[in-house]
Amino acid sequence: MIDYLIIAEKPSAGKKIASALGGMAGNFDGHSYKILCSQGHIIEFKEPHEMVPVNQIEKFKSWSLENLPWDSSQMNWGRRLNKANKNAGSIIKQFKTAAKEANAIVIATDNDPSGEGELIGWEIINAIGFERRVLRAFFEDESIKSLQKAFKSLVEIPDQTKDGHYLKADARSKWDFLSMQLTRASTSAVRNAGYNVKVIRQGRLKSVIVRHIFEQLEAIKHYKRLPYYEVKFKDQFGNTFSRKANNDQIGQIRFSDKLQGTNDLQNYQPSDIKIMEQQKKTQSPVKLLDLASLASNLAPAGFSADEVLSTYQKMYEAEYVSYPRTEDKKVTLEQFNDLLPIIDQIAMLVNVEGSLLTHRAPRKTHITKDAAHGANRPGLKVPSSLNSLDQFGKSAQSIYVMLAKNYLAILAEDYEYQSVKASLATYPSFLATINIPIKRNYKAIFTDGNDDTETLPTAKIAKSAEPFLFEGANSKPTKPTMKWLIKFLEKNNVGQGSTRTSTLAEITKGENAMLVEKRGAYDLTEIGKLTALINKETWIGAVDVTKTLNTSMENVGQFKMSSKQLIGSADTVINHDLPIIIKNARALGTTFGTAKASLAMPKAKEKYSGQFNQQKIEFAKQWGRYTFSEDEAKRLLAGQELVIKYPGKKGTRMMSGKLAKQRYKGRKFYGFLVTETKNGGLKND
Repeated sequence: MIDYLIIAEKPSAGKKIASALGGMAGNFDGHSYKILCSQGHIIEFKEPHEMVPVNQIEKFKSWSLENLPWDSSQMNWGRRLNKANKNAGSIIKQFKTAAKEANAIVIATDNDPSGEGELIGWEIINAIGFERRVLRAFFEDESIKSLQKAFKSLVEIPDQTKDGHYLKADARSKWDFLSMQLTRASTSAVRNAGYNVKVIRQGRLKSVIVRHIFEQLEAIKHYKRLPYYEVKFKDQFGNTFSRKANNDQIGQIRFSDKLQGTNDLQNYQPSDIKIMEQQKKTQSPVKLLDLASLASNLAPAGFSADEVLSTYQKMYEAEYVSYPRTEDKKVTLEQFNDLLPIIDQIAMLVNVEGSLLTHRAPRKTHITKDAAHGANRPGLKVPSSLNSLDQFGKSAQSIYVMLAKNYLAILAEDYEYQSVKASLATYPSFLATINIPIKRNYKAIFTDGNDDTETLPTAKIAKSAEPFLFEGANSKPTKPTMKWLIKFLEKNNVGQGSTRTSTLAEITKGENAMLVEKRGAYDLTEIGKLTALINKETWIGAVDVTKTLNTSMENVGQFKMSSKQLIGSADTVINHDLPIIIKNARALGTTFGTAKASLAMPKAKEKYSGQFNQQKIEFAKQWGRYTFSEDEAKRLLAGQELVIKYPGKKGTRMMSGKLAKQRYKGRKFYGFLVTETKNGGLKND
């Protein structure tokens, strides 16, 4: 017997664990062990119709609107081997055999915030029927130090109902599985409306993203510039003085007619500037990046979310960057101290002046006791050169440089500036605040572009200012860039950093892509626009509902809500959305327009219908080049055999056949089945 059978999430992770413990099998910290590797989720839910009683099978198999919604209480949530993984069976067999000789199983999968690692581990444990002790290895990353620490402090899990991470992931996976109904409903409704679509995908995050981008594009499309004219003052250094007014007062200083503005300008003369207040201020470095923020910052350089995601993962496996799927925005004191000895080496590599890195004590703004993996940051292994990173992907150098500079900024001193509040001596209602840099410090290393205290290093203030007529306009909606989208999702706590990135990667590629990305700005494909239109007023596409769902999922993991309650909320959302989806589909002719050739539904084949073998069926009126008459159709439905003259490419042939149930590419149907072909012809023309 061995003490521990260790479940690694994938072979690459298994190798990392082996390097920390001393091999794929052996002894560590007084315990014998053996490591076996999964390949992600090798267990999956069965098909919906495989989880229900016999009398419900056809209903759960169907995509037809009349068979939706499902009665989820009928489902037994059975699982099976993942059909997409041909190795799943052999992997489970290995685990089952090894578990017979193990006193305990250790779940050593990724410790990500979604609980997906726990779900993978328990899926295997349940599949092999293991009933002895289960322990969890919690590690910050896959470095030798972190892994050894984790295996010296294993946490016992009495059973899976006491594992909050597992409960959260399991409930979320069931909720998402049930939401498949909205994909089926949307697809069927759009097809019924005359559009030839393969699938209209719906989901908690993707539906919100697509709908939000659609609304922004519509706002841009319908934007009308409304100019206004207002008197302001400007000094020789470009500092602008203006008046503040509420909505009731704005009409007294701002004019829609340029002539009125010009007339108002005549009432003002140059004025001296009066300093009202001067104060020296400081600003601490910006927060550390998560994966979504990193990707959005790199998007303007032409790097897609998919490119950044896949490249970062490869760099992580090579230990050049930290764990990708973290939700932490800070690092622990231990993680901070681990990086300190190599800071100068990293700075030299990314061309940061070492003399700026004088704040080597931990900052309260960036250090926490509660981080699991810690914020995204450089790894403990420093590349020999930036060029050596090219092997991981075209964005690798940019990823490392941005990640490194963002982290190095917390080791520089605070930004120092003079905040000057000034007014005009003659017209004291005209005000300006000018931030004059004293020492840029951390800003000489990294800024995130969202800083309203940032001004030109040469900022000054003059002694007087001149009046001028300022022409402004109502704000034009900004382009839907990745940075704009990530900011919206973060503000509303929708999704997680890594999930946002992976979802964007998913919906921007393939034949069913919903979005097109061009240097960080998004547009909708035809499928994307159809998805957004079908989502109007639905809960699956509403940010507030998705935000509430995410909170509920966290509550399940913290034992504040039962899994049953969360899963039941899926029925509520689906029942609400189904009639809205059908209504929106019927309006597509107006909202979307006539289907283009690529989306036009092929003309439906004419069919005969009737009773056949005591069952109501239908079959195609035309078979190849031959069209059955009504009399022939009746004879076929009666079970009689027909002899027809088939107009083939090489002349007419006599064929005998009858109506029969057949299968083509897995699809069952009723049609004419040839029993004999005369004149030496082939049965299938």
